[in-house]
Amino acid sequence: TACGDEEDAFWLLTRVVEDMAEGCYTRYMAGMSLYIKVFERLLMYTLPDLSRMLEQKGVIPSSFASQWMLCLFMSNPFKRLQALDLWDFYFLHGPNVLFTIGIGLLRFHKERLIRAGRDDLLDFILHNITEGVDIRDLLIHADMLQMDKWVKTLQKSYEKDIVRQHSKLSFGLCEQLARQAGIGDDKTDFVQKIWSNFLEPEPRLTLFKSVVTDLGNFSRAFCESVLSNKNKAWDHALISGVVHRLFDMMDIFNCNSIRFIDFLKVIAVLKLGTNGQKMKLCFDFFDKKQRGYVSGDVLVETLGMFHMMYGMPASKKAAQQSGSGEYSNNSDTPFPPSSSVRHHEPSHSVLADPETFALMMFEKLRKMVRPAKIEQKFIATTTSRPCTMCKKQCKRICKAVFAPTCGSECCDLFIKSTKRQLGKKGSIDGQLSFEPFSAVICTHPMVQSFFSLEDPSLVFRRKGD
Repeated sequence: TACGDEEDAFWLLTRVVEDMAEGCYTRYMAGMSLYIKVFERLLMYTLPDLSRMLEQKGVIPSSFASQWMLCLFMSNPFKRLQALDLWDFYFLHGPNVLFTIGIGLLRFHKERLIRAGRDDLLDFILHNITEGVDIRDLLIHADMLQMDKWVKTLQKSYEKDIVRQHSKLSFGLCEQLARQAGIGDDKTDFVQKIWSNFLEPEPRLTLFKSVVTDLGNFSRAFCESVLSNKNKAWDHALISGVVHRLFDMMDIFNCNSIRFIDFLKVIAVLKLGTNGQKMKLCFDFFDKKQRGYVSGDVLVETLGMFHMMYGMPASKKAAQQSGSGEYSNNSDTPFPPSSSVRHHEPSHSVLADPETFALMMFEKLRKMVRPAKIEQKFIATTTSRPCTMCKKQCKRICKAVFAPTCGSECCDLFIKSTKRQLGKKGSIDGQLSFEPFSAVICTHPMVQSFFSLEDPSLVFRRKGD
């Protein structure tokens, strides 16, 4: 069992934590709860006298069994060779060996435990239970097949109870998750609701793995959390690639799984976030390779996903063949616009295909960014915000990219660099960083509706600037 190579030791530990001791080392420890419940029942069945005595003296099995199971009996003073024997059997026969060892140790010292006082009893179990025990002999003579049958039967019987028990998070854990998601301690009910939606598609697997790994289950959880009702357009989202892109965006460790906290953060932005937070989420969605910019080809590809999702032509050829590119915000729209969001009235030609729309976005930005007229392109604001370039506090917004700019020389350079990033006129070969992206993406009604975005230019106009 001893590993001389660090990498082998790491992957061995990974195998134990993620697979063999499933659910025992997660935030919710559902697997450990199941282990304890099964161990208590095995103790009552195999050693009824000792079980009754422990109950009479107020010693509950979880007070010592949890240490045994969590530490794989390493918290007790096993000798090194005995520990290696134990681990050999553990990797050979699986986690059910832990129940065999636990029951075997208690059976070996049964008479001594029954005679012991309450204080001495727990101390002996926690620190001296391995005295005189030959672990190899204990395991060799144990009926492993019978123990496996018992454990599997009991686990199957208690799994639903464990899932039901953990379907409601504690108030303290809800507060902790709310703080981590950046939504405040008072949103515990919101956290609980999203947790229920996260579990609902496949409760057992999600709870014990502490992640969602299936794209279909993720889609159902996302739909329940964000949409009031599932509709045709959301079904299209699975096929178009929108759901897959959302999954990849939340899979921050690139291991084809999503943790609840990462799921919660995205849902919190969509449901409770500010326009700036939603805009950043939208940018991250388009910036699939996390380069800090959206290239023209990626912009066209991603817009194509939304066009397919809403049943619109996803290419110039398809638009010409269909002869119709009109977009309507009907009942099949997964994210109906809120009253606070002003949507643009798209023309028939603008939404004919993603490439045409992407070119329109680039051209609009090229017209907005004119270094010769920089001094005429500022809007005064009432609140100070850090300058995009030099980080000084300023009260001016650049009309070109709707970003805080203090008007210094570095800001002029910022506008000029933005112009260079946009590339040649009439092409989509350029790049969009966050500021220019946020200045024009709201002109696309499907994206604006999906992320509930508000056009930054409309915000300043309403303020009378």
